[in-house]
Amino acid sequence: MVLLLASIVLSLLALYFVVGMPTVWEWIRPTDQGAVDFATLERPKAPNTYLVCPEGVCAATPDATSPTFACPADALYGAAIAAMVARGAIEKDRDWADLSVRFVDHTPILKFPDTVSIKVYPAGEAASTITIYSRSLFGSDDFGANAKRVNALLASLKDCADG
Repeated sequence: MVLLLASIVLSLLALYFVVGMPTVWEWIRPTDQGAVDFATLERPKAPNTYLVCPEGVCAATPDATSPTFACPADALYGAAIAAMVARGAIEKDRDWADLSVRFVDHTPILKFPDTVSIKVYPAGEAASTITIYSRSLFGSDDFGANAKRVNALLASLKDCADG
């Protein structure tokens, strides 16, 4: 039994270094969890998601209320996409007309796949706001990975009007 377990662990390590964990996770299960309708979103009971949403937009209770940014919606949308690409996230779907986009991002060490859905809303002529929902595919607890990702993205967008 110990020998079998050791061979499984060594095989996984070999896969990790040869093809990379994101590929291994994709072999196990498709990593993109699909689109989200924020108006009807129901969150799971497990603490493995993080939601930032403007007031009155999401059916689910958000973890935080989205700030209003001093830049037009299309600029915030472009900045959010650029920030996620800079993180190394993999774009899965983009709708410029709806100002929505979805990515699969991976945790730093074991590269667990998380789906990040983003939608931008105009908030006046030169202002906008954003909804971000990050959710883990595996595990019942993300140990704060989704909150950290969303808050890092929000921090990177604070200077949107300058970009």
